[in-house]
Amino acid sequence: MELYSARVLDAKLEAPAGRIAEAIDWAVEQNVDIINMSFGITKNVKELEEAVERAAEADILLVAASGNGETVAYPAAYDEVIAVGSVTAEGLVAEGSAGGEALELMAPGENIISSGIFGGVTGMSGTSMAAPHVAGAASILMELNPELPADYIRMLLNYSANLYGSPDEYGNGVLDLGYAVEINDKFKKLYEKHMDKAEKNEKEKEKQKEKFWGEVLKTIPENEKTVETFTGVEVVEGMWEAPGHQYLVNTGVIELKLNFTAEQMKVLSYACNYPDKKGSGLNDMDDNPYHGFLWQRKKTVVNEETKYFPLYNSNYIANYIFMTKLALENGKVEELNQGNMLQNDYSRIYEDFKEGKIGTLRWSSVFQKVGVPDTDENRKLFLYGIAIHLITDVYAHSTWYWSEKAQKWNRVTHNDKDRTLDADNTDRFPKRYVAAKEAANKVLMKAYYGQIGSLNDFINAPSAYSGYYIGNFAAYAKTADSLNYTNLKAYFKYGDLWFNILDKSKIDFQEHSILKEEE
Repeated sequence: MELYSARVLDAKLEAPAGRIAEAIDWAVEQNVDIINMSFGITKNVKELEEAVERAAEADILLVAASGNGETVAYPAAYDEVIAVGSVTAEGLVAEGSAGGEALELMAPGENIISSGIFGGVTGMSGTSMAAPHVAGAASILMELNPELPADYIRMLLNYSANLYGSPDEYGNGVLDLGYAVEINDKFKKLYEKHMDKAEKNEKEKEKQKEKFWGEVLKTIPENEKTVETFTGVEVVEGMWEAPGHQYLVNTGVIELKLNFTAEQMKVLSYACNYPDKKGSGLNDMDDNPYHGFLWQRKKTVVNEETKYFPLYNSNYIANYIFMTKLALENGKVEELNQGNMLQNDYSRIYEDFKEGKIGTLRWSSVFQKVGVPDTDENRKLFLYGIAIHLITDVYAHSTWYWSEKAQKWNRVTHNDKDRTLDADNTDRFPKRYVAAKEAANKVLMKAYYGQIGSLNDFINAPSAYSGYYIGNFAAYAKTADSLNYTNLKAYFKYGDLWFNILDKSKIDFQEHSILKEEE
């Protein structure tokens, strides 16, 4: 058995109908036996319809998700295609699963376990999860009946389905591969007796089909068994705690449908938490460019005059962009110049990565811990993983909120004693977590396509905020990329909360006036 994969959807999970038609024609050229289509469109497109007709004429079994709307979507709605709806673990129609006259079969489609990412599991729902169950069952039946056409497999799947519920909700019933295999020999004999004859005599086709189904109903019992149900399938979602960076990568890859290999996912998984690991040489917090800290002010009184000095000298935006550039150089920091980075940040990163190091270890030692080979590709992905850690850390370490009780701005911090006040608690300022997730998804796209990070990767995230701010955002943005900052200036009103570092030669630590918004 061979498995083909044709990628048709773009980064936004969209594709023109013409591209889908091209992929179907490509599959026909590969002489495939089954085409599974876990996508849909609400209206008929002639180009798509004609491609489906060509595939059916080539004796290919076509399977498609019925859709998650009210009515069956195309291509599932075409006569040539098996439209598959979704049932829950209890055998009930899943919420949102499309129904109607075009619905043909049902299959499990809620909290479907998928393996491979980080060596763990995840659950996804929808008719797109149900359709592959039918395609997989069809492939097994085809192996049992290699000489018979796709039409036979379709008939067998429909007749063997677990028959219950109304046709508009369940079609011909719920997929039952076990019963299909059980009745296959009898079903095949009747098919060969009547339908082969029908193929030889077109005028007698309908008559022979009636005889076939009449004899099937008399000799092979319909499937009215109690539907098998399952328990313990509820999906437990992780929160934004110790493995939180990994969780953001996990969910992001699934949502964006990025085709990273298992090895690549292993690298990203390990790397996105690496700056927090003891012994990495990157886990200290003072003057550290890997953890999303802003400059914090230290109050000092000199000659009865209050002055402020930087406590953490690091620009998280410039550092993030630099890490993506370093990724494209496979960690060869000697190939990059300082650019717009602060000297303190550049010096630290240079020392950590020069001469084939990463912090206190050699690359080879790090990958030995990961369990993957030390290659340029893996180094690149590892550095994108660190970039994900950095950009999401901004929302955990550099977020400020207004305290009505204290009448001042406070920074969100970690609180080991009170979980409700901890920076990693997603129930506390939940939009902050949403913003971090959006930012992580943008970096994943950069990693997938091998692109340099930019200010745009921070843009959507601040727009999700209400009532709290990313410290020094505007000032850091202008320092990191003054040209892009000018084009995107309107988006940076949420930043510049504490310090103004627009002029590096003269740092002004005066507080800025910020309009308070309600949470």
